[in-house]
Order: sequence, then C-alpha cells, then structure tokens
Amino acid sequence: MPVLVALIRGINVGGNRLIKMDALRKLCEALGFRDVKTHLQSGNVVFRASVRDTKDAAKRIGAEIEKTHGFCPEVVVRTVEEMGDVIARNPFSDRPDLDPSKLLVVFLGKDPGPEICAKLAQIETAPEEVHVRGGEVFIYFPDGQGKSKFKMVPIEKLCGPAWTGRNWNTVRAVHQLASEL
Repeated sequence: MPVLVALIRGINVGGNRLIKMDALRKLCEALGFRDVKTHLQSGNVVFRASVRDTKDAAKRIGAEIEKTHGFCPEVVVRTVEEMGDVIARNPFSDRPDLDPSKLLVVFLGKDPGPEICAKLAQIETAPEEVHVRGGEVFIYFPDGQGKSKFKMVPIEKLCGPAWTGRNWNTVRAVHQLASEL
C-alpha cells in the first residue's frame, strides 16, 4: 500500500479551527486509511492508502473534516517519494549556515507550470529568498517569518488557494515518519 502525507492548512492556529490529533487520526482511519500517524498539532498526517490518487485523498479528508468539524480546510497530499523529492530539490541545501527553522516550504495544490513560475520569479521578495521547484515554493526568511513583511497574497493569486506551508524541520520530520511506514 502506498504511503501518503496529508498537510492540512490552518488548523489549530491561534485557537481557531481546532482538531485534536486523536480525532484527526480516527477521521482518517474512518476513511479507510491504515497506520495513521500525526506529527505536531498542525495537521501533518501520514498513512497507508489503497490508492495513490493524492487529489482524491485530499478531497476526501477535506470533506470529512467539513462534515465532522464544520469547516473545510485546504488539504495537500504528497506521496512519500514526492516528499523525498522535495527534500532533494531544496535550493538551499548547499548552504550549511542556513537556519532550517527560517526555511518555509509552501506545498501547492498543483504544479504551477512554467508561465506562472516566470511570474512568481518577478515578485519582489527581498530580503527573503524565494525559489519555485515543481509544486513547491521554498522561502527563506533570514530575519524570521515573524519580522518579515513578505506576504503570500501574490503567490495565492497566481497559484490558487490550495496551499499550505511547513518549516524545513517539519518537512524532514514528516518525511522521516512516512519513510518508517
């Protein structure tokens, strides 16, 4: 059975859209997923599925959250192999001095394609560094996200609302958890 990773946007942030991880695991098990594990409280779920259709898995999880919790979050799903590819494509991997807690990976609902990538490359981002690699946007915040003036609005306008971000430490931890399945 393929191993999938679901990244759910905007749950348990600032006391809003609350879902306990135990409830999230049970929700995923009720959808027929196996060996369900969560990481942190921010909507990172790893599981085995009988199919590899990541878009269907994302829709099913979002719909079930709406049914049971009254809101439908954006859900992005990647295979364990795709998560490994994200790690391999990190444009900052040759910089050992980089603080991994200041690197954000934005997982898009779909690959934006060359035309949108070209438009994304034209967005002024300094002092942040932004690189688009396939269905992910890598953003380094040298002064930390909390002090940044960088906004996701231009990316969302070009790529659509189906996205969620994770810091580099979480990306690696979730990939490790998925690899262990």
